[in-house]
Amino acid sequence: MTDDVPRPRPGRPYPLGATWDGGGVNFSLFSEHATAVALCLYDERDPGKEIRQIRIEQRTDQVWHVYVPGLRPGALYAYLWSDFITRIFQKRTCERAQGSLGKRRHIA
Repeated sequence: MTDDVPRPRPGRPYPLGATWDGGGVNFSLFSEHATAVALCLYDERDPGKEIRQIRIEQRTDQVWHVYVPGLRPGALYAYLWSDFITRIFQKRTCERAQGSLGKRRHIA
């Protein structure tokens, strides 16, 4: 993913997880306690290298969501979040966006 990729959009709250629609990936994460959430994208050839961090600003009820146009199946991602209890940012294990419609990995 490079800087010339279109800007993220609000996305949809459902289905939960990472869902590819042929034009990009919708990310949706449930969290009862998160006060801030970011989507971290990683280099596919160097999984330890974070290449982009997108602050997720849209929230419907307790579901945080964002749509990333141009992102394809196989993209490595993780969530970074803060909650009102710890006030510390925590990062989830890096996952890979699923390659077919209907298959999605739930991260919560």
